[in-house]
Amino acid sequence: MDRSGSQNTHQACSLFAYTLKMGLEMNFSSACRGLFLQFVVYRIDWVNSTHC
Repeated sequence: MDRSGSQNTHQACSLFAYTLKMGLEMNFSSACRGLFLQFVVYRIDWVNSTHC
C-alpha cells in the first residue's frame, strides 16, 4: 500500500516536472522567435529609412 502510494506520487512529480520543462522550453523558443521577428522587422524598417 505505502509503496504503490509513493510510486504514484513519484510518477505525478516526474509528470509535473516534465510538463514544466516542456512548457519552459516552448515558452523559451516562442520568446526567441518573437525577439527574432522583432529584430527582422527592426532591420527592415532601418533599411527602408536609410534608403529613403
